[in-house]
Amino acid sequence: MSKKNTLYLFVAFLLELIILFFLKNELEFIVSPIIFSGAGLFLAIFPYFVLRKDANAFNYVSKKIDLKYCLSKKHVFTYFIVLVVASIFIANHTISLHPLNINQSDIIPFIDEVFVKRFINGEYVYGNYTGFNYGTFTPGYLPFHWGPYLFSKLVNLNYQWVSTIAFLLACIVYLFYLLKHIQSNWFLLLNVSLPFLVLFLIYLKGGGSGVQSIEVMVMAYYLLLSVSFFSKNVFVKSIGIVMPLLSRYSFLFWIPVYFYNFLKSNLKIFFLVSLIVLSIVLLFFVVPFVLPSPEILLKMNANYITSTVEEWNGQSWQAPGDRPFQLFQGIGFASWFYEFGSGTLVNKIELTKTYLFVISLIAMILLILFYSKIRETIDKDLFSLLALKLMLTIFYALIMIPYDYLNWVPIIISVVILSRVNYSNKY
Repeated sequence: MSKKNTLYLFVAFLLELIILFFLKNELEFIVSPIIFSGAGLFLAIFPYFVLRKDANAFNYVSKKIDLKYCLSKKHVFTYFIVLVVASIFIANHTISLHPLNINQSDIIPFIDEVFVKRFINGEYVYGNYTGFNYGTFTPGYLPFHWGPYLFSKLVNLNYQWVSTIAFLLACIVYLFYLLKHIQSNWFLLLNVSLPFLVLFLIYLKGGGSGVQSIEVMVMAYYLLLSVSFFSKNVFVKSIGIVMPLLSRYSFLFWIPVYFYNFLKSNLKIFFLVSLIVLSIVLLFFVVPFVLPSPEILLKMNANYITSTVEEWNGQSWQAPGDRPFQLFQGIGFASWFYEFGSGTLVNKIELTKTYLFVISLIAMILLILFYSKIRETIDKDLFSLLALKLMLTIFYALIMIPYDYLNWVPIIISVVILSRVNYSNKY
């Protein structure tokens, strides 16, 4: 890829980081989400136009590596270990500054109180629960959202370390993926550094969110998913899809695009991956949790509207009439619907939800309708990656409660997109 086009992609990535971690409250609620979401969409769409002019711009896997110009694995592993150690020190510092506080985030206390304790005590984890100011409701977290905390409980490990450990394990997988493909010394080190750069910014600039939410663990799932696209092993591909699938719903509009890609490119892989994914979902979710009480599928997110209304009403510490804090952080377009929408608060929330659904559905349909045309330019694996970036960017741009930490997930997809650049081409 030309230096100019590579620079464009890195500038878009840096814009994502700058807006999310430094300027989200500086550019107000009109300009900030346009720049942030625009940068994300650029990273998803621009590679298509690059590839139309330069078919090798993202194609370096087949090139032979000149060993004379390669860093030894010893040097790369040493650098990686330094980054891991730095991550542990920074995470420890952040945890010491931000111990669990239910007034700042109830996610981990909720997982402990409802899911972990119930599971260990042999209770049905998805039974109705009363508490956390949500009234009586059916808990809605999926098994891979709370499952890793069972191990933490059993070994008496501080829950706040779970996400960090999960992310570092994902980075190990990512390292081997990079070693297999990237042949340029400097760009190998750069790409090894990028996920850690995101992690450091989360811990150093994200307040306590990095250690009081579980989003770093979700990032690990999506990092593994993104790497799995480029593996030929059907089990790797299946595990890659299952982890986020049994964690959160945000990529549901992308899943039909992904499996349609399988169906059109390799029927055997389509059936094998579908079978493995279905088996794992049955084993870890449907059989133990859904079959005993199928109605939970209809009740699991019933309290989401309640919590959404609370956030749209503003925080308890805000003065009456102030704009809701979470909506006006410069991330996402929910603030636009609040400010310019008509009707009651619930009407505005429903309008936001409708736009989220309709625009995501349109994007999904367009990717499927124009699949053949797009695939003339983009190979099937890169297509899956770019489609994921596109769909997640749209989803989180229009989500009803735009917590800033939710947007860490699409940023980790950007990291993998940058790893696909053919740095040796035209350099």
